[in-house]
Amino acid sequence: MPPEDKNTVPPAPDFDFILKDQPKAKRKFGLPKMPKLLLVSLIGAVLVLLVIIAGSLFRGTGNTEKIYSLIKDGAAIDRVSALVIGQAKDTDTKNLAVTASAALSSQQQQLSAYLTSKKVKIETAKITPLVSADIDDKLKAALLNNTYDQSYLTYLKDSIGAYQQSLNNTYNTAGSELKTILSQAYSSTDVILSTPQFK
Repeated sequence: MPPEDKNTVPPAPDFDFILKDQPKAKRKFGLPKMPKLLLVSLIGAVLVLLVIIAGSLFRGTGNTEKIYSLIKDGAAIDRVSALVIGQAKDTDTKNLAVTASAALSSQQQQLSAYLTSKKVKIETAKITPLVSADIDDKLKAALLNNTYDQSYLTYLKDSIGAYQQSLNNTYNTAGSELKTILSQAYSSTDVILSTPQFK
């Protein structure tokens, strides 16, 4: 081992690395450089667009309970009309009951098909019409009193009026596809209410 030279000065430490610019790390993921205000505006616009798209995709399916109610109400009117077809005395009343039954049955099928197309599993309990003992009793009493046809006409007018109101309420929050179905249903029930028996 050579002798150590005491006159040798150790090399000066190199601190240039502190003063030099460090190489910039490459971005792995990020947005292009732009002013913050423009960047925030762009992100906001994208979020609004996503909300609009999501809303248009799901609009109309939020009406499931209202559609269930429409199907149930239509089925109730259909049930009573089917009873009247066999018991009404007047041919015009029977024909009106047949028309009402056919129209409301068709509407129930269209609304059910709409729910199915939106991947909604239809709950039978929610669309099964309630059997109104009150209506049934009134019609039985009317049959004995010879006022059966008039009692049915009163029932039908009131029931379809309430049904049309429900159609309107659902229409106001519906998407375009459902609006078409509801509009056709409303027109169909309007035709029923415009028959001479109601004038």
